[in-house]
Amino acid sequence: MKSDKPKRFSSTVWGIMIVVSAFTVLNFASMNVSAEYHDTDWEITDHQWRENVNITLDDCNLIIKNGGTLTFNNSVILEIVNPQADPNKNGITIEVGGIFEINSPSGNTKIKSSTGNEERTYPFLNSGTIDFL
Repeated sequence: MKSDKPKRFSSTVWGIMIVVSAFTVLNFASMNVSAEYHDTDWEITDHQWRENVNITLDDCNLIIKNGGTLTFNNSVILEIVNPQADPNKNGITIEVGGIFEINSPSGNTKIKSSTGNEERTYPFLNSGTIDFL
């Protein structure tokens, strides 16, 4: 004889489902990386914070001015795209009184330069402060 009662999940099954659901949500949240694009010089004059973002500087510079602070926290990729004709034209300048903080305990923050397909060096002029936290 077959029972018409609905089958119930045991508390163990419910516990496993909750753990798997929470892990899935946290995994998708950690993959939430946004994009930011600049095609004119990016001047930092106040305190700005970036986290989990890919930033492209397309034929322009990052300039941290006196009184400005830029903080990269976890998984920031800054790509400086230089033109083929002048591959070392654009870069990073930290002026006197400017602060650049890189806080990447996971080691996922990267600063790179390219001309599209090829990685290049870039000028990095520091007259201010750079902190690796």
